Amino acid sequence: MIIFTKTVWRGEFLGNVIEIYNIGDNGKTLINGKPQKVKYGWFGKSSFESKLPKSIGITKFDAKLTAGWRKVKCSVFANGKQIEMEEVENH
Repeated sequence: MIIFTKTVWRGEFLGNVIEIYNIGDNGKTLINGKPQKVKYGWFGKSSFESKLPKSIGITKFDAKLTAGWRKVKCSVFANGKQIEMEEVENH
């Protein structure tokens, strides 16, 4: 039997709300409630680009989910600058 964990993180970048959902072998990424097209890579790394309100040009995001013993960590960078992500749900 496989047990899946659902974790949700939330952070803010230039007044925009970023949410990362990790749901078992599935997930989604939202900016201001809108789904983002994410390119998934190896070892929990992913990237996506978005045109954000109140910013010039396209913002490049890199995200990584790291699984440890009974804990998952989320790191997100916007144009190379780390965004503080808060775990808001875990079950």
